[in-house]
Amino acid sequence: MNNLSKKNHRRTYDTWYDMMRRCYHEHRPNYIRYGARGIKVCERWHSFKLFKQDMGYKPPDTALGRKDHKKDYCKENCKWTKKKGRGK
Repeated sequence: MNNLSKKNHRRTYDTWYDMMRRCYHEHRPNYIRYGARGIKVCERWHSFKLFKQDMGYKPPDTALGRKDHKKDYCKENCKWTKKKGRGK
């Protein structure tokens, strides 16, 4: 794996891991806005490999967004979105 591939992999993995923590780790600050509200991650995405298969590598300067903020994290409800406040 070259350096660019490692960077892409790490950026995508970190996003997946943060999503899982928001929804399932009660001690995390963002849990109150996700897991405590009943937001979950689809069973398929409990595997990083399957998450990456569905979403691809995370593009630079993007965040994982949900199309409907009342629904769970899943392929049908998620997309890579431009991060707010990053423009010049």
